Amino acid sequence: MLAAVGSLRRPPEPKDVLSALLSHALGQFTVAAVSLGLLCFAVWRIVQAWLDADNHGNDAKGLMRRALYLVQGLFYVALASVPASIILGTRAGGDQTVRDWTAWLLETRFGQWVVALIGLVVVLCAAGIFVSGLLARFRHNLAVTGEPRRVITALGRFGFLARAIVYGAVGAFLVIAALRSDPGEVRGVAGTLLTIQRQAFGEVWLVIAATGLLAFGCYSIAQGLYRRVEAPTVRQAAAKAGLKS
Repeated sequence: MLAAVGSLRRPPEPKDVLSALLSHALGQFTVAAVSLGLLCFAVWRIVQAWLDADNHGNDAKGLMRRALYLVQGLFYVALASVPASIILGTRAGGDQTVRDWTAWLLETRFGQWVVALIGLVVVLCAAGIFVSGLLARFRHNLAVTGEPRRVITALGRFGFLARAIVYGAVGAFLVIAALRSDPGEVRGVAGTLLTIQRQAFGEVWLVIAATGLLAFGCYSIAQGLYRRVEAPTVRQAAAKAGLKS
């Protein structure tokens, strides 16, 4: 948002935001809490996939939903490493890190296929997020009714659509990099937002994207407060995992 109104030269990368947090009082504690929270969310997504905590079932539709949860879980494990690496003083993630990994993959055997496959998976995940935003079935898991539910649903729907567009573009850049065998084509979230900013009426589109991401942040806070979680019992979880009680 600040980049759109000219207060920043370009959209910041996650590591820049976290580094700014680290410079404040209790910054190290805050960044560590962010890393732990992302890791907890990653574990939750993996539990949703493995133990079917939301009871999606084992049919084709349910398995696809659970596979999406697994991919998201692995993504958030990687995302949790960014604030952790900042605290430890090691190199943090960003567009250049993504390009370095892509360059390494492209040099390996079948590397182009791997990068293209990763890009397609990201695009498919973005499509799933887009559909989830349109259907807004997440509202049924909210332990609130009336106006609060309508507000949270509106925030979630707008946020899901914004994330889907941004992540879809990230995946598309990966596919393009694979087709052209050029890691310079790869963009992270910050790079994708910068590309949006450079288009015609870029500042307007960037404000819309930033507002959507902000809406998703508010929706996520509401989810943390009001989401209804019908977790399986230990016996049920063991049965789903194929373990003896």
